[in-house]
Amino acid sequence: MRHKLVLGGCILAGSALLYYLLSPYLSVEYLDMQRGNYLEYHTRHPVLVFCLYVLLAAALVGLLLPVNGLALLLAGALFGFPLGALAGGIACTLGASFGFLWSRYLFRDLLQHRYKVQLDVINRGVAREGWFYVFSLRLLMVFPYFLVNVLCALTSLRFAVFFSATLCSQLIVATVWAYAGSQLAQIEKTTDLVTPELVFSLALIGLAPLFFKRVIHWMRRRRTSDGFQ
Repeated sequence: MRHKLVLGGCILAGSALLYYLLSPYLSVEYLDMQRGNYLEYHTRHPVLVFCLYVLLAAALVGLLLPVNGLALLLAGALFGFPLGALAGGIACTLGASFGFLWSRYLFRDLLQHRYKVQLDVINRGVAREGWFYVFSLRLLMVFPYFLVNVLCALTSLRFAVFFSATLCSQLIVATVWAYAGSQLAQIEKTTDLVTPELVFSLALIGLAPLFFKRVIHWMRRRRTSDGFQ
């Protein structure tokens, strides 16, 4: 068990170092400067760029780096809408699955033993509404994306449930963020910042969690009422 803890610590330390090294290249300013090169290469090799994006974004998300929102915006900017939503949803789901699996393998047994009482409460909730629980966390975005992967990995949640709930919720979230990314990619001058399409897309990002909250609340009430019938 000790070797798992050491390996997990090394992965987390390596992820933090990688994020520090890549942070200059993940900034909006740098990506905007390189936008022309990205789009030109994508025009020549669309399938290759799609595959490289999915693999790279999945790897970064899987290493628990806080890049989910940026990855979705970039997908919309690179591939447009709706293809960007599909690419972002797939990439983030694969990354989340990778992060879930290695976090479970390295940390679950140790933390389940040390915090058994606390995690038993969570496990009972997961057993009661596992799919809906993960789906709600993804849509409401109360916790950072990478943290949800780790927390779910520590529970008794089955991987198939985690994967399907993450895929369904991420395709919804990716639709909003990728659309915003596709509009941001069209900015050429300062006057483009106040176009109706861009204002609408940014408003969607801000209002989406509130809308999702109402939907989740309605779904939970329906589940409760159906349970009493």
